[in-house]
Amino acid sequence: MNHRARPVQISLGLVLLAALLISIAAWRYLNAPPLVAGLLAINLATFPLWAWDKFQARRGGWRVPEATLHLVAALGAAGSSLASMRIFRHKTSKRSFTVLYSVLLVAQIFTLLWFLKPPSSD
Repeated sequence: MNHRARPVQISLGLVLLAALLISIAAWRYLNAPPLVAGLLAINLATFPLWAWDKFQARRGGWRVPEATLHLVAALGAAGSSLASMRIFRHKTSKRSFTVLYSVLLVAQIFTLLWFLKPPSSD
């Protein structure tokens, strides 16, 4: 099977595998709650994806599909995606990326705060 035939699945699979391994380590060794470990992991695993895409953009090589970048951002890596855009100066001219990832980041922050809020004492 040609590895270029399914670039979204391959790049997404690598990110999710890395995120799984990082989240297990964070949960086990840092005693992080599973949600926090998962968000930490997906954000750490996404950063190299953006670095690779920028590297490949400069040299004209195999690029990470935009669908993969959008999907990992939606899965919890909006913060890492926005930071990567700024650090690597990559896709910053695409206003749709910046707006989408900003909205996703705000939604992810509120979701995290809602899940981590202490239970009410009624």
